Amino acid sequence: MRVIAVHRWVERLEGIEEELYEAHKREIRVVTSPEYALFEEAVKEFITNGQKDKLIAYLVHELTNDGLDYEDIINRLNRLINYSSVATCRRRVNRRVLELEVRDRIDLVNELMSELLSNKNT
Repeated sequence: MRVIAVHRWVERLEGIEEELYEAHKREIRVVTSPEYALFEEAVKEFITNGQKDKLIAYLVHELTNDGLDYEDIINRLNRLINYSSVATCRRRVNRRVLELEVRDRIDLVNELMSELLSNKNT
């Protein structure tokens, strides 16, 4: 019975996160393009549910291709690497908390992309 309750809670949580993503996705400053489909998918997964592994992998790949070394990459991606989701830390999370978290993730992606692009152009 407990497994069913946890499963329902996770489904409800994922539904709310997806709904919030759809409501706020216009705030994400990432240009959509077929050549960046993997990046867009990684951004969506991070913003929707806090899964950062694909986004980190993609950005590490791109920054390595740009000639950055290990320390530079760690420094530039530090906030993303150390990001922790509230939803995984608490048992009961309400819609308002999730919305704040989605907005924080969007802000993090926007700030990170702005920094990475400005450093690339200098």
